Amino acid sequence: MATQVNLEPSRDISAPHFPDSYPLCVDLDGTLIRTDSLLETWLIALRRYPLACLAASFTLLRGRNHFKCALSKLALPRVDQLPYSGEVLDLIAREASTGRVVVLATGAAEPIATAVAKHLGNFRAVISTDEQSNCAGGEKARRLAKEFGDKRFYYAGNSSRDLPVWERSAGAVIVNATPGLASRVGASGVPILAEFPRSRRMPRELLRILRVHQWSKNLLVFVAILLSHRFLDLQAWRNASFLFFAMSLCASAAYMVNDVFDLEADRSHKEKSKRPFASGLLSLSFAFWSIPLLLVCAAAISAVLPVSARLWLAGYLIATLTYTLFLKEKLLVDVFLLAGLYTLRVLAGGSATGITISPWTLAFSMFMFLSLAMLKRYSELMATSSATFALPRRNYYRSDLSMLGSLGTASGYISVLVLALYIHSPEVTPLYRHPWLLWSICPLVAYWISRMWIFASRAAIPDDPILFALKDRISYLVAVLCAAMLLMAVISPLTR
Repeated sequence: MATQVNLEPSRDISAPHFPDSYPLCVDLDGTLIRTDSLLETWLIALRRYPLACLAASFTLLRGRNHFKCALSKLALPRVDQLPYSGEVLDLIAREASTGRVVVLATGAAEPIATAVAKHLGNFRAVISTDEQSNCAGGEKARRLAKEFGDKRFYYAGNSSRDLPVWERSAGAVIVNATPGLASRVGASGVPILAEFPRSRRMPRELLRILRVHQWSKNLLVFVAILLSHRFLDLQAWRNASFLFFAMSLCASAAYMVNDVFDLEADRSHKEKSKRPFASGLLSLSFAFWSIPLLLVCAAAISAVLPVSARLWLAGYLIATLTYTLFLKEKLLVDVFLLAGLYTLRVLAGGSATGITISPWTLAFSMFMFLSLAMLKRYSELMATSSATFALPRRNYYRSDLSMLGSLGTASGYISVLVLALYIHSPEVTPLYRHPWLLWSICPLVAYWISRMWIFASRAAIPDDPILFALKDRISYLVAVLCAAMLLMAVISPLTR
């Protein structure tokens, strides 16, 4: 796979000009790559070898360098997938082409640094962390000064930990740093030869990482109110609204966990590689404080709900995290769990509002959402560009397409059958004045399911069918017609 780079146009304040032929030393984390290789290594090791990763944590007692080296023996991120900075790559290539010595000087462990240098091919030497020392801050400054001499090398870095290195350099290249850092470097008397400021798209990336658009799935908590016709029950609407926001915050936290553990899989995907963590537009450290914050806020909001609703909320979070960390790679188990999570939202809504969910609603939900879960996997397979024709971190192959299509469409049509049986059941009579009008909903739902699967077979649905439906005018039309038939069945003065 080709090296990923930042495709935004360069925003450096000036084209770098180095007055002398001194070596150019380039930092790795946050400078050459828009991520933290130590955090990525730890996440990969934690997912693949949790016990060995825990044992490696005890090496911190001996020093940070021992911890880095221990982790690098367990796992390494794919260097061909790392989110490289386009500006820094251009700088390295230009200076290397002039014959200047370019050195990768990093606090990352030696195996990672060596792999990156070998992959890019423009580095003459690598200075990195080993068993003897942690090559960061003052130690990095000492090693570079010893190797090249004081004020006889240029240095490209990104953080305040690089200040000791810049102070002993002949000039600074500042990458992806806060505005105040440049002032501190300038105040030290070191000439700033170039600056590549960090991205200013934080609000947009924050919305993307929280997956606010996915909150629409949590509208299922209001289903109990609608189906029981308690439209004027303000207490029920209040509780369902609190549950909606609490569940949405839990969902955002779970999506963030998914993104940090799915970095390699996301970078193998054409669209998912643009996600904030995978692309490096947001630091991985952001997840380590925002996830607990989201969960604390969710717990605070849910404090006003009945205990049973809070238990459903906790069950939703546990099930979502279990899916992300363990069950995502299990054949069929993953789609059944996804369908179950949709149905769980309906049950949680009933618990929060004190409304009993009927077996008919549960049966319809399970089969309908099982169809949509399989449609999601089907669409992902249709869009995959993997050489093995398999989904990364999923146990599905292109050869499974026909079977997924059969199972998914069958599940969808079973949900229509459940709806038809419900309309014909005695439970309908007390709720609807004219239940015969509900029959028109069956062909509408069958049409919508058929259309979605046909679009999926044409590779016209990118990944998530729910998000596709939210942007699809025909889906809205079907929803409006179903709602109109439902309302007419309740209040229509028509007679049979």
